[in-house]
Amino acid sequence: MGREPEERRETVAALPSASHASSVQDVPNMPPHGDIVSLMSRTLGAANRYLVELMAREGLAGIVPSHGDILMQLFAHDAMSMAALAEAIGKDPSTVTALVRKLANAGYVEKAPNPRDRRVCEVRLTDAGRALESAMDRVSHTLITTLTNSIPAADLAATCRTMKAMQENMSAADDSESKREPDSEPAAETRGDHR
Repeated sequence: MGREPEERRETVAALPSASHASSVQDVPNMPPHGDIVSLMSRTLGAANRYLVELMAREGLAGIVPSHGDILMQLFAHDAMSMAALAEAIGKDPSTVTALVRKLANAGYVEKAPNPRDRRVCEVRLTDAGRALESAMDRVSHTLITTLTNSIPAADLAATCRTMKAMQENMSAADDSESKREPDSEPAAETRGDHR
């Protein structure tokens, strides 16, 4: 395969709108179909491995990357309900429950009833959990600095807008898929009769 013509390597920002392209292949600098998901996955994987390394260097015993979002929320708030935590970090409540349980077992958080509504369980940092804040801030700063090193601010802003739009597209697809009516009768292949 030859190289793309020079005019095809223009930035996406030069287009009036990406929606004017008839397909992703018509967008300059767009990786081949499917590669964008692979690129995002590889970037996320590399960032996660680096995050684990940074956390180990800081001596964050018993903390894994999936705990980071919860801890960062609790550093910013005195206490949060399990439902508020789940919403804030975009995770399923059952996942948040399991993560909070592990943090509680490690002594970093505690659960207690909300004083105004005892039916609501709140999560709070313990002194040991609060002591993690400066190390977690250093880890977060180093990760973000490394990830965004030498990328112009305008490119980062465009990337964030694009990633947000992709996230919204996938959320809408998930929502529409979950609302779809199941077929009233399974297809012949799934019924077992191949007439």
